[in-house]
Amino acid sequence: MDKYTQITPSPREPPVQPAYSDRQFLHTYLAGALLPLVQATITAVMVMLAAGALLYYFDAIDLVKPAIILGMFTWVGTWLYLQRRWLNLTSLERALNFDINGDGRIGKPEPKPETVVRVDKIKPDKHFQQFRYTFSISDDQLLEFARGMVTGKPISRRRWAGPDKSFSDGEYRAFQSELIKWQLIEPGGNGFILTEEGEEFFESYVEQHGPPSPTPTMESP
Repeated sequence: MDKYTQITPSPREPPVQPAYSDRQFLHTYLAGALLPLVQATITAVMVMLAAGALLYYFDAIDLVKPAIILGMFTWVGTWLYLQRRWLNLTSLERALNFDINGDGRIGKPEPKPETVVRVDKIKPDKHFQQFRYTFSISDDQLLEFARGMVTGKPISRRRWAGPDKSFSDGEYRAFQSELIKWQLIEPGGNGFILTEEGEEFFESYVEQHGPPSPTPTMESP
């Protein structure tokens, strides 16, 4: 057991530039039709020239037909690829008012949360160490899970993931992988158990943030 453990909040990462899909020009005729057409045409012409040069090098009898056919396939394939990419980058769901990708939202997905925790430790030999843990969940989710670990709740997907629970199924799977990666949990029994480091981490995390607020109760008149 370490002599001293302190969890300190990590400074927020610098703001990320807006995603390509957030830029207004993607929703214009230029971005949706004209630009992909020009890109597909240029790609097809380059493929045709390369194919013609290759056929000429090998003394092919007919240079034109194979180059044109290959160029046409390239042109159509590039156009379809760029259109699919454009549709993914625009607010098609919002326009149709339909959840196409099944993420439970219409329109742009919510940015994925990330919680970064820095842990300062002083070993019994007075050796100082600092650890940085990153979790793909929000601060509130991590704190709720930490309080659950301190009070002895099980580390199981059934307990934490599902409708009306703290995590979605995908969130909890990713979070559980991170807990294994940081060696905070390990296989044990029929599922997972906290490691010694995990017990220390969650106890310290709860101490830093305090116990949950008591639920107010109505007094009878």
